[in-house]
Amino acid sequence: MANGFNKLLEQELEAGRGLNSYRRIITDLFGIERLPGNKCRFNPQKQDINAAELNLQELAYCFLGRDYKRTLSEQWVPGLLNYHLIESGSGAPVMASQFANISGLVATVVGMLDAIVWQNYNNPQFIGLQIVDVRERRVEGGKIIGVRADTRLETGGLAKGEELPAFGLQEIWVTIPESRRYGGRVQVDQFAFIYDRTDQIIDAAAKLGTKVAHDIEQVIAKAVLGITNTYEYCGTANNFYQSTAGSYPFDYVNQVANPLNDWTAVNTARQLLEGNKDPSGLPITLPLGNVYVMPQKELNARTILRATEILTGTQTSGGGFPLSIRRTENPIGGFDLVPLNRVWYNVAYAALGNVSAAEGLWLYGDTKKAFVWASILPFTTTTAPLAASELARGVALDYQAQQVGSIVQVDPRFICKNTIS
Repeated sequence: MANGFNKLLEQELEAGRGLNSYRRIITDLFGIERLPGNKCRFNPQKQDINAAELNLQELAYCFLGRDYKRTLSEQWVPGLLNYHLIESGSGAPVMASQFANISGLVATVVGMLDAIVWQNYNNPQFIGLQIVDVRERRVEGGKIIGVRADTRLETGGLAKGEELPAFGLQEIWVTIPESRRYGGRVQVDQFAFIYDRTDQIIDAAAKLGTKVAHDIEQVIAKAVLGITNTYEYCGTANNFYQSTAGSYPFDYVNQVANPLNDWTAVNTARQLLEGNKDPSGLPITLPLGNVYVMPQKELNARTILRATEILTGTQTSGGGFPLSIRRTENPIGGFDLVPLNRVWYNVAYAALGNVSAAEGLWLYGDTKKAFVWASILPFTTTTAPLAASELARGVALDYQAQQVGSIVQVDPRFICKNTIS
């Protein structure tokens, strides 16, 4: 397999398409799909080559020849410089063929790392960025403007000659918390090729992708579950979840002791949200919401939401069989179930310190309308030029991955937090 990469590189160079064309081809072969906005994702359906099956030593041998150890030692630095010049868009300088081979080897290793990092970053168990609204931001912090109507409405019509109420002039906003950077790097030294430390490098790349996804999942879980509170409406901080209505504009209730035992619990949460009014005084009508449960309660929730029929009856005074039974279709069959993962449970348990309370915590509503991920920099991978100190330590490649953003608690009237007590 390794020899095929070298032949592909020679083919692209001979055709005049250069190293960039080679990089695009191997990226596609590894299953990295390009998306609009200079974004990527791992798509297993488009993967022709499993990056985990590659061997660093074989790659070095195929690209650099039998004397690859000496080539790595003597010509790696100019070859790596050639790669970075091409990557930065500075053109493809005419250099010795072995430098082009080193650049091809670097491109192949970077493609391999990309595939493994993206595959683990896109692990379907991480749902945080899927269940909140992701918005691109260009500045640090600031505001999300236009959360709700900005005019307090009075009941009844207007008197003759009365001025029409104005909308849209007053800014209504929530504050965006300071962004955080999540990321790490994988450093590959020359001995990874000489001693064939492929498994070590693959494991490090897998951990890098998982770590970034896990850290972002954790910070989103803390905000959505109300473990951390950054809610600030028009410059005034307030608890995002509250069981007792406050004064305007915080006159809402979105937290209740409501164990998920049957369909009536979902109805209780729904009616609680429907009972709120938005800051303009208008009633809120919500579409059918989602039910978000901890992994320990997923199967129990499925029996509640996916039951085809509900049987209700009246017991006799002696507690025997019901005198009468009413059979109806499940009234909450149209609600969607969203199972949370262990990251969410661990966050809840660390805050509550009680297994039953953490397992029984569930949410109802629409997290996409209640929370926003303010994205400064989407998940991005790159390689960095090596410093003299890194070269002195024998580092051959510095591969980096990072993501920058923050989670914003936007509108509490779209989500209900349910506890067991």
